[in-house]
Amino acid sequence: MNSTTFTLKGMAISPENISYSIGSILSVYLGECVDALRNSGKLQNLDLSNYYVGGENGPKVTKGIKKLLLKESPELKPIILEKFPRICHEIAQLYVPIKEIRAFWGDKSLLGKGIYENSPTCFADDGCNKTSRIFLEKFNRVRVLVCEDTDRPESSYRAVVYFGGGRNTFLTNFYAKNFPQNKGIMVEALRRILNLPKLSFKEFRFPLDAIYLNHDAIKCYPPERVMEFKGVGVVTCPHCDEVVPYSELHTDTSGNRYLIGCSEECAETGGITCCNCGYSVHEDDSYSYQDDTYCSGCYSEDFRYCEGCGEDYPIEQINTCQNGTHLCKDCSFTCEHCGNSFSERSAFEHDGDQYCEDCYSDKFSTCDECEYTFDRDEINGDDLCKDCAKIKEDELEKEDETIPQNAE
Repeated sequence: MNSTTFTLKGMAISPENISYSIGSILSVYLGECVDALRNSGKLQNLDLSNYYVGGENGPKVTKGIKKLLLKESPELKPIILEKFPRICHEIAQLYVPIKEIRAFWGDKSLLGKGIYENSPTCFADDGCNKTSRIFLEKFNRVRVLVCEDTDRPESSYRAVVYFGGGRNTFLTNFYAKNFPQNKGIMVEALRRILNLPKLSFKEFRFPLDAIYLNHDAIKCYPPERVMEFKGVGVVTCPHCDEVVPYSELHTDTSGNRYLIGCSEECAETGGITCCNCGYSVHEDDSYSYQDDTYCSGCYSEDFRYCEGCGEDYPIEQINTCQNGTHLCKDCSFTCEHCGNSFSERSAFEHDGDQYCEDCYSDKFSTCDECEYTFDRDEINGDDLCKDCAKIKEDELEKEDETIPQNAE
């Protein structure tokens, strides 16, 4: 089953009426002996919002109310112990709104990207724990369970589900987005999506240290095995895809970054290897060009920064101009005459070839008459090209013919 829809049968009690309602429930089961407890105000801070809403076997959070009741009414110990599960179940419902829930298996690659959360979290691509998300994507024992309020499209409640094998199932990394933060809701969603008749749970120290934890894990107890696995005991490195026994997986914390890898070196460098020298390099000290990754040393030797467009290019694609500026081929040109490189702003073109300003002025000149540019040897002393000079000469001859030879 990939999704399921169910209705939470809560009581929708407002927060300010919680303590009054708790006292009323206790009175039903324990009678007038709880009046003193109600008047003492000790019920004000009682919180059973994490209690399992789908049954009567709750987590360890119920110890608080049990201790309180036994302390205030020790003579009622047998009754309290007998009726305690039902008491807690009714109290827990006070914290549960009435709503229709859609539960489904989410996309692990979306963890931390703000789809199931209010905003990007540490699991995001630029987060301190993105390696854990990549690890989860490749780990077939882990799935992401998502709940949505059918009346609120922008709501979600997600948790990481780890199938530890057999009947060991864990929920951790809870995160709510416009949704009540009640772990019992997620347990009920898990029960229904796995089509189990019942599912009890309790708070538990999560056993998989390769997943970044909020120390909010719970262990669920299904009545039967819920999933079979292949490759038990082996995991895939999130960086290099090396498959190693889980006992050999390296995990560590460096500053605010969570490191995971098939080895200490792979975890610290992120499995990044310089394509030029072959040495491992940390992600923060690596540089990429197209599909290749370089260490800082090789990158500084093989690449240059274009001061024109602001991009890096292989050194053979960078020209060093006469003024010392480094420019790529698109931002510079090579003079056809002297062979030196210049910025495009200094380019002068003639017949498809580019020249620097000095070479252009030495090699070419402009006809004053037609304003076309010619080689200097094609321009006479009057700054005229051959054609314009011939026209000028013909005009002068015609002027001479119109003047009489014997004119005084």
